[in-house]
Amino acid sequence: MVALGFEGRQRVRFARIVGISGSYLSDILNLKTGPSADLFFGIANKFPQASVHWLLTGEGEPLVKASDIVIEAHPRIVPLGGKIDLPTERDTEEYLAVPLVEGRIAAGAGRIIRDAIRSFVWVWRPEMGKRTNLVAVQIGEDEKSMLPTLAPGSILVVDRNDKEILRKGIYAVRLENEECAVKRIHVLDGSVLLCSDNIDYLPLLALTTDMDQLIVGRVIWAWKSLLR
Repeated sequence: MVALGFEGRQRVRFARIVGISGSYLSDILNLKTGPSADLFFGIANKFPQASVHWLLTGEGEPLVKASDIVIEAHPRIVPLGGKIDLPTERDTEEYLAVPLVEGRIAAGAGRIIRDAIRSFVWVWRPEMGKRTNLVAVQIGEDEKSMLPTLAPGSILVVDRNDKEILRKGIYAVRLENEECAVKRIHVLDGSVLLCSDNIDYLPLLALTTDMDQLIVGRVIWAWKSLLR
């Protein structure tokens, strides 16, 4: 919890995220009981960067290195005809390759299976800050609901740990068919509305008011073509 930033009063939030009660977490911390398999599953499901091996054995580090979750690479731009050098270790420390997935995989909360990865999106680490639980999704080529903010075909990076609802925030959300959509979120009279930036698209009523179930994560980075 300390490594993930959940200290003090944040412990209650940690318990809620991983699916246990605050009192149960308190009993574990006070050595009144031991952790259950459900707790380990909740941690692994919500925090892919957390090392379950470390929890079970005390060996290694509490957090998995980013290189153990995604493949790192370094995009390079060179003059036409120029020599392309192999990336150095320093280069791979500056850039992070985020897995690009789609459909039901994109709406999932667990670790991304390598076979489900379409490609990788290279982003500059300083822009990501300390964010680690990242996944990339692509808006459909004919999807115009988020115009003019996000063009059809835009590639988005989603932080699956960031689910705080902000007025200007854009989120990847789960739909009834377990697909992933990109919307803004508004809470009105106890109901949750999924709103588009395109005024031609009416708001949708979310199927649940449980934000942990509804929200895949917050969109924190976007790349879009200026030709559309």
